[in-house]
Amino acid sequence: GEQLYKPGEREKVMELRNKLTGAEGPKDVIQMLRFLRGRQGDVDRACAMYTSAMQYKASNGWEKGFREGTIDDTIHKRFDPYWMPLVCAGRDRQGNPVVWARTGLLDPPGCTQIPIAFIVRHYVYMMTRIQQAMEEVAMREKRPITGLFWIEDNSFLRTKHVNWTLIERVRQCMQVAQAVYPELQLRSMMVRVNFVFEVAWGIAKHFFDAGTRAKILFCGEGKVEEVLAEWIDPSQTPECYGGSLQVDPALMPTDNPVPKSLVRDILEFCRAEGLVDS
Repeated sequence: GEQLYKPGEREKVMELRNKLTGAEGPKDVIQMLRFLRGRQGDVDRACAMYTSAMQYKASNGWEKGFREGTIDDTIHKRFDPYWMPLVCAGRDRQGNPVVWARTGLLDPPGCTQIPIAFIVRHYVYMMTRIQQAMEEVAMREKRPITGLFWIEDNSFLRTKHVNWTLIERVRQCMQVAQAVYPELQLRSMMVRVNFVFEVAWGIAKHFFDAGTRAKILFCGEGKVEEVLAEWIDPSQTPECYGGSLQVDPALMPTDNPVPKSLVRDILEFCRAEGLVDS
């Protein structure tokens, strides 16, 4: 419906579609809007961004393989709880799905042994699954879902996370997020920010473009419930953040070392698949 579009966007979506005639890739309204908004409504720049993103997807075939089940994702399912642990639960006040993430649970000793090539492939797996979940919600609720509200709990960050080898893995994932999956996050909120977050953010903020940075909110430990309530009804907020939404505690761990056996299996998988860092 009209509420999907901001003023002037409907015409620009049609213009962008026309420019992309013959190009590979999905051109539904949601996709067109994401790339348009990712380039602040500039149709030519959105066209270039879309073309580049589709070339990236075609060059590795990961998303297509994960969607169609032609890639065995067993190793990624096993690694899922350890790289940017998250759970999708509840809705914000606009009805958008909410993701509750705990990147501070990344385990530097385990994650830094794993090649960047695998981490990036895993990130594409994550983004594919998140998009599929959004598509399922849209079909079930018979309404468009353009993006997510992303809540990042920083209380688990420690000085061990200010680790250049780990940060480089996160940086490359964020690069893919912005170039290939623009505007999936409608808004992000960093909650329970602490001193280590301030140090880490001093580095990480350079991974994001100005448009992305403008959509990030920050909230210290004392005001989490109050600030969350402005955006998300307490009935849609997990109990551990002061709401009444029940979420399986296993999906929101507080300690998350990568098992050594999993690291060994991933390294063996990478050797077999040629996923090595140059």
